[in-house]
Amino acid sequence: MSIVLAKVFAIYFFWLGLAFLLNPQNMGKVYRLIEKNELFLFFGGIIALVIGAFIVSVHNIWMLHWTLVITILGWWSVLKGFVLLAYPACVPYLSSSFQGTNNFYQGQGLILISFGLFFAYHSWFLVL
Repeated sequence: MSIVLAKVFAIYFFWLGLAFLLNPQNMGKVYRLIEKNELFLFFGGIIALVIGAFIVSVHNIWMLHWTLVITILGWWSVLKGFVLLAYPACVPYLSSSFQGTNNFYQGQGLILISFGLFFAYHSWFLVL
């Protein structure tokens, strides 16, 4: 299951990161729209909670190995889903201090691409 999840994460993070890198102004605009709309936050919380619960239920492996990153992402998604559902009014306060510039979104894109390449390396190019 680690390989399948890593391949999904590789594709997701790489292409999302590329979108952030190539079109940072649009990503900022979309993010600002989402954080102002409680319905988007609610559905985002449900989606994050379901995805996190799925990952944790099929991949709750706490070993010092590259697969630990998958488990941490699963628990992070559960926590994010809970926060979005329980405290949606806090989202603008948590995000306003670090967002805004194109450089921020391009930097985020580079980080996401790095995660994508990390997962691609471990799932397609490295034998366990």
